[in-house]
Amino acid sequence: MPLPLDAPDLERRLARAFDMHPWVSRVEGVETSHPAAAIVRVVCREPVAMVRVEGGLLAVDQETILLPSDDFTAESAAKYPVVDGVSTSPRGPVGSPWGDPTVGEAVNLITTLAPEAVTFGLIECRRVPKEGTAGNWWELVGSDELVVLFGSAPGKAVSGEPSAAQKIVRLGKLVARHARGESVDDTDLTKIR
Repeated sequence: MPLPLDAPDLERRLARAFDMHPWVSRVEGVETSHPAAAIVRVVCREPVAMVRVEGGLLAVDQETILLPSDDFTAESAAKYPVVDGVSTSPRGPVGSPWGDPTVGEAVNLITTLAPEAVTFGLIECRRVPKEGTAGNWWELVGSDELVVLFGSAPGKAVSGEPSAAQKIVRLGKLVARHARGESVDDTDLTKIR
């Protein structure tokens, strides 16, 4: 249905229409002017990871909002770390939250590691069974196939496990040694040192 240009609620209706788009995080403002012009300021969602599901990869942002996967080529999807080991499918359509805390943990880990992830060449964040207790542990896979056991996601550490900050510092040192060609034997960041 076309919007009449003289409608008193035109700006509100335009804002609502843009707000419904899956790539739009929020509408910051709408200005209309004569003759027939509108400026809509939006904040767009930014993908942070691709979640592996049966049949392919699905993009999510930092709030685990499902993004339109058709908007990604294989080359553009490869720029984002892959989350593997998720056993659920999205609980809603594109533009809605994934609905699984496991995806939230992985996304939280990826965004927390953002600066180090580039240095590390993070290509995959893989869920692995946690021995003896409930919860998730995460392995990080680098572009040169270095695999590091990170353990619990930030904010999910259990008693006896180093904090996320401690593990990130150790990850940085480990990656630096690996980049210099030094032998890296212990890639388990869950151990207290």
